[in-house]
Amino acid sequence: MPVHERKIEIANPAKLGTGFDYPLNTLISKALKWAGATINPSDWLKILAELVEGAGKIRLPESRDGKAYYWIHLSLLKASAHVIRLQCEKLNRPISGAWYDENNERFQKIFETQPLVLDYKFLQDPCASPFLVEYFAGFEAWLTHMLGLGDQDARLAVEQLKERFGQEYTLALYGRDYTEIFSYLRHEMVEDELRNDIRKNYREHLKSLYHQPVLNEEVMRLSDIYIEPGFYLHAHCLPEKDRRNGRKIKTPETNRETHLVESGFKGNLHQYMQDFLAEEDSLALKKKQVPRFMILLGHPGQGKTSFCLRFVHDYLNRKYPIDKPIYYIRLRDLQDVDALFRSVEERLKNHLALMEEKRQKEDFRFQPTEFSDAMWVLDGFDELVMKESVREEDINDFCRELAKISRDPQGPHILLTSRLGYVDEKKIYWHDTLVLQLQEMPLEHQKEWLRRYKAFHPEAELTLTEAGLDELAKGNTRGVEKLVDQPILLHMVATSGIDLDKATNRAAIYKQLFDRLIERLVKRDWDTGRVHGLEKMKEKDLRKLLQEIALAIFQSPYEYINESEFLHNPASKQFLVALERKNLQDSLKNVLVAFYFQAVEMEGSGPAAYEFLHKSLQEYLTAEKIWATFLRLTSQDEEDEFSIRDARAAMELLSPILAPKSLSVEIRNFLLEIISNEDTTKNKGIFDRLSSFIEDFEQNDYLLRYEYGSGFPEPAPLEKITNLAYVIIAVLSQIRRTLISENPPAMPPISSNTILTTATIHPLPLVFAGGEGVGLRGADLRGADLSQADLSQADLSHASLSLADLSLASLSLATLSLATLRNAFLIGADLRGAVLRDADLLNAYLSGANLSGADLRGADLSGADLRGADLRGADLRGADLRGVDLRVADLSAADLRGADLTKCFSLFKAKGLPGKIRKSLEASHPHLFEEPKPK
Repeated sequence: MPVHERKIEIANPAKLGTGFDYPLNTLISKALKWAGATINPSDWLKILAELVEGAGKIRLPESRDGKAYYWIHLSLLKASAHVIRLQCEKLNRPISGAWYDENNERFQKIFETQPLVLDYKFLQDPCASPFLVEYFAGFEAWLTHMLGLGDQDARLAVEQLKERFGQEYTLALYGRDYTEIFSYLRHEMVEDELRNDIRKNYREHLKSLYHQPVLNEEVMRLSDIYIEPGFYLHAHCLPEKDRRNGRKIKTPETNRETHLVESGFKGNLHQYMQDFLAEEDSLALKKKQVPRFMILLGHPGQGKTSFCLRFVHDYLNRKYPIDKPIYYIRLRDLQDVDALFRSVEERLKNHLALMEEKRQKEDFRFQPTEFSDAMWVLDGFDELVMKESVREEDINDFCRELAKISRDPQGPHILLTSRLGYVDEKKIYWHDTLVLQLQEMPLEHQKEWLRRYKAFHPEAELTLTEAGLDELAKGNTRGVEKLVDQPILLHMVATSGIDLDKATNRAAIYKQLFDRLIERLVKRDWDTGRVHGLEKMKEKDLRKLLQEIALAIFQSPYEYINESEFLHNPASKQFLVALERKNLQDSLKNVLVAFYFQAVEMEGSGPAAYEFLHKSLQEYLTAEKIWATFLRLTSQDEEDEFSIRDARAAMELLSPILAPKSLSVEIRNFLLEIISNEDTTKNKGIFDRLSSFIEDFEQNDYLLRYEYGSGFPEPAPLEKITNLAYVIIAVLSQIRRTLISENPPAMPPISSNTILTTATIHPLPLVFAGGEGVGLRGADLRGADLSQADLSQADLSHASLSLADLSLASLSLATLSLATLRNAFLIGADLRGAVLRDADLLNAYLSGANLSGADLRGADLSGADLRGADLRGADLRGADLRGVDLRVADLSAADLRGADLTKCFSLFKAKGLPGKIRKSLEASHPHLFEEPKPK
């Protein structure tokens, strides 16, 4: 049957069968009687309650007829009752029951004699249907007769009824499942209306996110305290000429050659988004097409998500010059990540549709170009990577695929946010990708944020003032001024009374934060009536509980802990005993909120779940838990014997904490800061204990062979070896660095196999790895990330290190003879006294490196970047210097016999050249001393 011929006929309810325990026509009649019986508002509320109760007694048949009858007649019931009440209030007089009895028969006849037909015409204009025309005529006559309304007033009242019916009709339509009716009628206009309404609800939901409470506040919202951020531009987005000469480098944010530069844009990031969407080249990128794919980087808590929510809010309020849909996806919510990397657009679309269907209980289907020609906001790529342990090649493929998708003129504009370090900048399609980074909050923004915050928390003046921010900005606090340039840190400082003068790094701030929270909650706040019993707990037990929760969240596949997992965690036992059992859930929630947790929105009726207000809190406490575990190696029993007596016991202690999952960059950095803040005696104790176990660890490959079935997907043995060895080596190396001023002990012997495995397989930089005399002769370390590694005195002769990252690495006195270092990153590396005889350093990046006293005889340095390098006393006899960039390099006392400086790329502002050599070169090759043009 053609769509336009399909219809549903609804006759007298009695003909629909026995499905109606409480016929709707009776409810209609009662509504009219009740509405006319009173004008008292309080009585009217009682009437409505009875009406709803009556409607709830209806048991409908499963047929289309029954559902349609219920939908239309219930809408009429509510609309009629509403209009009658308004007329009674307007006339200020009740209607007697006798009048009702005399005229009720008029309405009964309409329900019993006039069938209601639903077809596409009804769906277009329900009020034009014969059934409703007769109903409205009867209603108008009833108003004239019963209330004495004039013809004009009665007609106006009927218009009110039609309008109200339209509202009730729509509300009922979207509040219940009428899929069967519309799948039968399948009218295009109905589907369009449904789709438009679903999209409208989605847009309103997105707009509301910017006005949601933040920072566990009940009243203060993101929109109340948000400050528009500035931004930096990644230098590789610029043409080569501008990258090398034209723009002032602001801050090197990586250890590679790539740097951030001032954007040159006169305005904040939100203002720049106007140009991004309009595809205007206001950043002087000078590309054929301004990229439509933007990666926005930032530190934890810096405001990436806040920026997204404000941007989406403004976009939907038409503050940007673009008229196409916008979609916001929290990437951490994605489930089938493998499918994402196989088909990016299709997977994102399916995920969004599924999430909205769950939220709205409606089918969120896309039109053919509705998703592809849109604005995509993909928030939190780093959280997806951490949650799913995404492979590096998949990360690169994902970014490249987004760039490719955005390249299509009919494709989307895309914004992807991530923390630093999760996107490999060397693998980006620079011609199709724009990389920006949020600027830290400058002093004036910090003050403005504080002023807005104090409108809700005037007591914050006791702990953080504008004068205090001025003092921090002077830079007299050993770098702590950098710890209040992000909103999350400002909030914690303002609320906790942290003493910034005693903080040397971010870990010290977080330690003070939790010290203050626990002290305040245990000693003062449990008697407020919200939570009882925890005053009996010791502060160290609460701290241990928080650490255990943080570790459980870190090791789980998710970013939260649900209530059942919390209740079954062994560390929760003492905590739960202390809590008031009759209000356990409320008490638990109050305690967790006090410790910067927030509830997680869970679909369906799953158990309650909690996550840290900000991920950096969980990362710090995880690092604190790891260090607390290492400290147990030095604990002693009553007989002054170590509780952990041998390497196997140490493995049993450390492996469950460190082996299941590799540390994130942030947890690693917190751990290193905690060690640098630790008491020297404790650090020495840990170093000695670990050193005594290293030989056994090495012999057993850092692996407990029986360790399986942890409850989560078990990593492969090689991954567990790498995870555990990496942290042990990093801890040893960091402790040794803290003891530099006290005759540091020698590193225990680490096998080259361990160093190789950790360096080439571990997904994170091998920080401070190795030690004096590490044997890596002939090792294949191509592309390995060894940035900041401690490889002093290591034997790397004949090693393959092409494209390896050794930026800021310590390679003093290392042997690198005949090593291959083509295109390797050695920016800022310490190569004092290193032996690099006949090494292949073709196109290597050595800017800022310290090569004083290094042996570079016969080395191939052609095309190398040695800008600002320290080459004092270096032996460069016979070295190949073709195309070498020696700008601002220091060549004092360097041995340049046999090295042809005439073939250098630049000697601009180079220091230390012997007078005769300089004069000869200035005469024969003056361009070498001029500011060079880009290669």
